[in-house]
Amino acid sequence: MVLIYNRTRIPAGRFIYFMRYIIFLILAVIFAVLFPKWWKLLKGEIRKFRRVSHGKDSSESRRYYEKVLQLEGDYTLKDIQSNYRRMVSEYHPDRVRHLGRDLRHLAEKRTRELNEAYEYLRRRRR
Repeated sequence: MVLIYNRTRIPAGRFIYFMRYIIFLILAVIFAVLFPKWWKLLKGEIRKFRRVSHGKDSSESRRYYEKVLQLEGDYTLKDIQSNYRRMVSEYHPDRVRHLGRDLRHLAEKRTRELNEAYEYLRRRRR
């Protein structure tokens, strides 16, 4: 199936993809206006996704994950593992359960970030 748009023939698949993208942008703007606090959180997640998306191995994402696990200079797989275990035990959600829902949510987010950094750096070191 071929659609004609602005005197140009466009395959239906591309047109549908394009329309989905436009709808997504419209919804994102509406979401940003209605929920500004959530939008800030979502923007941070989008930036993080862009940093590591599509399996690209960039030095920027490596430096980011080294910073998350507090690694500096030359480090071994053992250093990665020890820093990961120390920080996960420090930021584990069960350790802050009694401090309230907000801190527990932050601890869960931090733990996910630590897991992601550990997996990324561990794969790179093998």
